[in-house]
Amino acid sequence: MKNDFLTIDKYFEHQAIAHPQKKAVISKDEQISFSELNKKANQFARLLRNSGANRNDNIVIVMSRSINYIMTILGILKIGAVFIPLNINDPQSRIKKIVEDCNANAIILDSNRYDFLHNYITFDNINLELFNSENLTDMFSSHDVACILYTSGSTGRPKGVKLDHKGFANNLFFSQKEFKMTENDTVLNKAMNNFDASVWEILTMCIIGTTLCLCENGQESNVDYLTKLIETQNITVCFFVSSMLNMFLSYIEHKNYKKKVTSLRLIFGGGEILSLTILDKFYRLLGKNASTKLYNWYGPTEATVYCTYFDCSNKFTNTSIPIGNPIENVNVYILDENGQKCKEGESGEIFISGCGVGSEYVNNEKLTATRFLPDPFHVGYRMYKTGDLGKRVFGQLEFHGRIDNQVKIRGNRMELEEVENAILNYSNISQAIVVNTQNASNDILVAFYISDEVINSNELKRHLSDTLPEYMIPQKYEKVTTFPYNANGKIDRKKVMRSIINRQDIVPDEILNPNKVLGIIQKVLNVEPGKVVNTDIALFDLGVDSLSFIHIIIELEQEFGFEFDTDMLLMENFPKISSFIDYIEKTTIRF
Repeated sequence: MKNDFLTIDKYFEHQAIAHPQKKAVISKDEQISFSELNKKANQFARLLRNSGANRNDNIVIVMSRSINYIMTILGILKIGAVFIPLNINDPQSRIKKIVEDCNANAIILDSNRYDFLHNYITFDNINLELFNSENLTDMFSSHDVACILYTSGSTGRPKGVKLDHKGFANNLFFSQKEFKMTENDTVLNKAMNNFDASVWEILTMCIIGTTLCLCENGQESNVDYLTKLIETQNITVCFFVSSMLNMFLSYIEHKNYKKKVTSLRLIFGGGEILSLTILDKFYRLLGKNASTKLYNWYGPTEATVYCTYFDCSNKFTNTSIPIGNPIENVNVYILDENGQKCKEGESGEIFISGCGVGSEYVNNEKLTATRFLPDPFHVGYRMYKTGDLGKRVFGQLEFHGRIDNQVKIRGNRMELEEVENAILNYSNISQAIVVNTQNASNDILVAFYISDEVINSNELKRHLSDTLPEYMIPQKYEKVTTFPYNANGKIDRKKVMRSIINRQDIVPDEILNPNKVLGIIQKVLNVEPGKVVNTDIALFDLGVDSLSFIHIIIELEQEFGFEFDTDMLLMENFPKISSFIDYIEKTTIRF
């Protein structure tokens, strides 16, 4: 296994020499070869230099998924700068916080639509043809920071972790070796830009020479679209958050679409616990007698995408699917409270050491000092304190949840305190606690608050949507008079969780009229029977997300014996419950 690495941009230049005419990136409307993409990235790099950008500068990217976006990343790396990808759907206040936190030297935008940002470059007003397209001669170190990825922060501000070139290179060379990935593979880029899996998807092109297929913006959770894209573009490699994998498998089973996804040879699942139910469904549809393999990945962003893996075709003895063993050049320890290694079968905290461990958090020396520690077992190495619980069983690592209050919702890591801080910014709320529980179809965030008045939950949701991404907004809100406290005077979160763990009414607010459509939505959302709402209620206010939306579609098609038109498989087409009823009435008349 390699342990001396070049920078990512140099690996990409080697691919451009080895496969100049091969497709590097394809999308719905365009495609580009390795040679042409390399030339454009060189031109963009010189444009950045001409604009004053230099080595180690922080450059924020707020762009849709496109060839220009990929070119922007490569251009930034070619001048030795650091790219910071953000989600264009995040609230402007969150984007502004990140720009300020990283002290961005430049901001790259699709177009001029962020009037609160300064020192930006847009593709509306640049001409790349004015710049030289030859490779730059600069050589940088693989120890340099390549990108900064921002995750949820417990103080109410997102936190950015610095990841270097060698961590990504080590990860991708291992992927090439272990999973037999080659230049003949086509990788689907569908993860959101600020998600670490998206960076992995993109950089496979640079290290391995794969073709990158861009998912159309806004279609990331449209399983019908994804199924047809996999078929038409012969996608061979795809990453799924576990809950999305479940919905994808349910959909192809419901539609009998197995033959449409036969090109898939590698599926990587991660971001959430992979359940036995999902694994059984995968085997039934794509595994065993098919050519598709499923790997379970584990790893926080701070350890560069993934640091352990498990081949799900291997046998395991326990009732949970292992996270396997570390990739090469990475060590994973299970340590007790005294920092000693736990014995086989003993639970402890997961620590990660070696290539891929980030260097620090941006502008947060205190948090860096508590999470990035010297490795006592390998002099000169640094290890990351994950806050995750795990143990080794028969030589395999198992994940057993969070020690603190950090959770994952649909693969997006978040800290409950950030949501709580946003709730406390709402008028007349003095205290708030958010807990994560589950119903039959998905995770449910429940917010408890203390206030002198009953708060309108829909108004509170709209307030939160101004500062938080959709997945971080609780679906249920309950007013309480007090919270339980522990001996240290802190709110006892475990007691709060225990108080609701067996309750059946922890479901999205408002529920449904007793007709077939409302009954199906009630079933999907695991709603308490008997509650009635007006059919004009918005899906957003019910807590319907992209995954439960697809679940609703599947149930409605089975109940009414028809198929939704492909162009209707988006939440925006059904803003209210009544929209479903109107569409079904109009559609079923034709049959």
